[in-house]
Amino acid sequence: MTYTRASNSVPQKTQLTCRSLILGAMAITMLGCASTPTIHTQSAPGVDISRYKTFAYISPLGTDSSEYGSLLSNKLKAGTRAALTAKGFTYDEKNPDMLVNFTATVKQKTDVESIPGGMGFRGGMYAPWGGYNDVYVRHYDDGTLLVDLIDAKQKQMVWQGTAKAIVHSDPKDNEIKIQQAITGMFEELPPQSE
Repeated sequence: MTYTRASNSVPQKTQLTCRSLILGAMAITMLGCASTPTIHTQSAPGVDISRYKTFAYISPLGTDSSEYGSLLSNKLKAGTRAALTAKGFTYDEKNPDMLVNFTATVKQKTDVESIPGGMGFRGGMYAPWGGYNDVYVRHYDDGTLLVDLIDAKQKQMVWQGTAKAIVHSDPKDNEIKIQQAITGMFEELPPQSE
């Protein structure tokens, strides 16, 4: 994430007051960046997910390269396997009821925020003066993860989980977000019926 500041010349006292407010706003923004992913799930109409008993992974996964599995795919497989097993589903590579697939995208985004500094006054023939704005530009990577559950026989999607979060350069932070995304998605999934 990169912040860029562009401002006009302003009186010292006004500048210090505004700077305090801006730093507070930036601190809140940074805390928001460290938050958990936003999760959404949906099931296909009329489909009872709990009737499925077994699962496996599509090959190749949407997160794989054409010739080999990615590190991201391995992390997603481990996380989803644990989550589905905890819900009562069984991993069965040879005869699955459901197939699992992943899609991940990262898009660069930019937020521009203009913070008015208020009306300025100066003496002489140029008073009052129109004031100033501080402009902050924030560049960040917006990541989206999709987890699809597909009916293996009918080849129809029966459930989809979506997670959105800001992607950071720190791999540990991203691993935590991946785990939070998987946990959050599968909390919404009904357990397998006995």
